[in-house]
Amino acid sequence: MLECPFEFYQCLVEQSPDAILVLDSENMIYFLNPAAQKLFARPIEEILHFPFGYPITGRTPLEVEIT
Repeated sequence: MLECPFEFYQCLVEQSPDAILVLDSENMIYFLNPAAQKLFARPIEEILHFPFGYPITGRTPLEVEIT
């Protein structure tokens, strides 16, 4: 059993089959989980700190379907 809520959420995000991205205020990719890295099929170094490519406004969580 996990002792810390942080560890629980970290595990949840890292093992999610869904791609999860965190963007900064300028829409640059700040974090991505392994599922997102697999979706983009690029090394993490080519993804982190680059623009997301979809216009995102506001601070509300958003779901984007990439096909």
